[in-house]
Amino acid sequence: MNAPLAWLALGAILGVLSCLWLSVPVSVLGGVTATALIGICAKRLTLNTLSFLVLGLCLGQIAVSTQPQAELTPKIAIGQIVSKSGHTALIETENGRLWAQFKDLPPPPNTLVSAQVRKANPRPVLPEAWPSNAQAVLAKAKRVRVGHWTQATTESRSRPLPQWLKHGAVLQALATGQRQGISPSTMDRFRSTATIHLLAISGLHVGMVASAGAFFGWVFSRVLCSGAMAPWSVLGPALGGLGAAIGYGSLVYWPVSTQRAAWMVGFIALCSLANRRVAPWQTLGIAALAVVLFEPSMVISLGFVLSFSAVAALIGWMQPATGWLNHDHPTLLKWAVRSLAATIIASFGTLPISALVFQQLSPVAPLANLVAIPLFAALAVPGALLGVYGPERSSNLFLFVADEAVDLCLSWLALVDVGTVPIAVGYFGAALLFGAVFSIGRPKRAALLVLLALCPARWPSSGLTVQFPAIGQGSAALVAWPDGTHWLIDGGRRGPGLLHWLRRIGVNTIDMVFITHPDIDHFGGLLPVIESLDVGALWVSRRPNIDEQQYRALWLKAHQRNIPTHVFPFSSSDPKKDNDNGLVLSFRHGAHHFLILGDIGTETENRLAKNMPEMSVVSIAHHGSKYSSGAALIAATKTQVAVVQAGKGNTYGHPHPDVVRAWGEHRLLRTDQDGSLHFHSDGTDLMIKRWSLQTLWASVNTPSSVAVDTHADPG
Repeated sequence: MNAPLAWLALGAILGVLSCLWLSVPVSVLGGVTATALIGICAKRLTLNTLSFLVLGLCLGQIAVSTQPQAELTPKIAIGQIVSKSGHTALIETENGRLWAQFKDLPPPPNTLVSAQVRKANPRPVLPEAWPSNAQAVLAKAKRVRVGHWTQATTESRSRPLPQWLKHGAVLQALATGQRQGISPSTMDRFRSTATIHLLAISGLHVGMVASAGAFFGWVFSRVLCSGAMAPWSVLGPALGGLGAAIGYGSLVYWPVSTQRAAWMVGFIALCSLANRRVAPWQTLGIAALAVVLFEPSMVISLGFVLSFSAVAALIGWMQPATGWLNHDHPTLLKWAVRSLAATIIASFGTLPISALVFQQLSPVAPLANLVAIPLFAALAVPGALLGVYGPERSSNLFLFVADEAVDLCLSWLALVDVGTVPIAVGYFGAALLFGAVFSIGRPKRAALLVLLALCPARWPSSGLTVQFPAIGQGSAALVAWPDGTHWLIDGGRRGPGLLHWLRRIGVNTIDMVFITHPDIDHFGGLLPVIESLDVGALWVSRRPNIDEQQYRALWLKAHQRNIPTHVFPFSSSDPKKDNDNGLVLSFRHGAHHFLILGDIGTETENRLAKNMPEMSVVSIAHHGSKYSSGAALIAATKTQVAVVQAGKGNTYGHPHPDVVRAWGEHRLLRTDQDGSLHFHSDGTDLMIKRWSLQTLWASVNTPSSVAVDTHADPG
């Protein structure tokens, strides 16, 4: 691959990532890109390419180091939104940048906002999850949480859509890039068929708009440039395509995929003017280099990785996949083969991130996109743009055509949708998949790497393993017995994070799920687990009451999936007594005894302390609340290690300083400070590890063992 700009861009990406190595180790982020580098270099690695890599490495580090460091966190922030992702936005203020978490969706980029903000702590990152906090580190931004905010710039660039449209929210997304109004069911349909990229302003949309601009530029150049002016006719298509791409990008507020596509269009236009052949890797390299140098923090954004990985795969694999086609084959066959190949290859390019972050793969993606892409490219996108920004007289006609195209597309997606296949990998698996993507022209090697990543060897565990994931302000524990049985005790707050973590470590069956008591911070993350994994039984402290909607939803989902539910007989239906009537679990393996106290208070602790055996590990009640950890219980357990599951900087002040002093800091492990915790007992020795983005899995000094007995009894 003789493409110096591509090597320069790859070096710049590695340079930006290297700035994270003090806080995020090489094996997390650098390892993924290094494996991709090995795959690329399998064919050629010369002194010339090494020189461009080193130069790019320096450029990336300079781009990060020259960014200003944010000052103290203000109470009132006034600034312009630079970029956004989900509920998070990067805001440029006079005092530096802010990494702002909004309660609702933030306004689009380039919007001037005034907001009440307060300091926010980094979100907890479960083992081998996508390092979502890294982008704020690269941007040198202060993390804040936004309260009340107002939008200073309220002018709209587009006209409002009429109410009679069936899919007005989808058309709004195609024209402006704003997807807030799309219903969850429609979004799920696009996701489950791998056509969600059609709603993002991607290279497909920019390329189509640029092609239209180039066509009109060609028409005008033919009319205006004749005779002696003929050599200047090349300016029309080049400037028309570039101008259309830039205009469209400004209308949709320049998401990273649009930036990539616009830079590529600009480079292609430059090659056209210079009468030079367009080199695909050079074109992609200049686009990546431009994005990295203008905004280095985008390197760790999902949009950047997905966009550039998909295009890199298309550049590398399209010719090997379709090279057997020739002019003798029917046009329809060539179109179908190339369309299917493009969809499959683009999905292959995004597979590492799909398996690491989203953990789902659509088996009907090629078939769904075969119809959806032409409908969107030929009708929906042009109709939405012309209906929103074109002549007002013909607006309704264009919107009607676009609306019908979207309706037809959704009908097709509903027909072929068969759901998704769950796939999950960790960092090493994602590195293998990136290596497969960049093993260009070597399909056997690529297939082997994919198999190794998606079908890893699972070694049987010898002994008992107990893990306390760092899920923030909530409780969860995974117990793995030597015979392969798994218990899941609580599930933390709402969201798919716990489910994704379980899949990454290869846990697809939970034999027993225990809910210590029905508070949302103990069962919120269990609904995705019960929906997606094989669960043997559910044990709870009490049944849900009629007004407990979320707890009832969990209970009903368990019954819908025919999961046996068990209620302990001593439970009470009074929610005010949930904490003290919650489940307390004790189990042991060999010489080590574990105790998980739920949210009980000191009164219940005192009753338990009367017959409490010595414990090796105690999960402290109520996240270290001052209403827990009585002296009698502490004295009775004589524990080696006390665990607190709490969120960093939580508003409750957990764990309370008195609780920390009572247990003693020398034997206290906290998920808010130490990260996820991993205990392994072989029956005699107790080994402890902790996980964080700074250290990965690192050993903790193991306390001296306590001999309880040597009989393994999972009771």
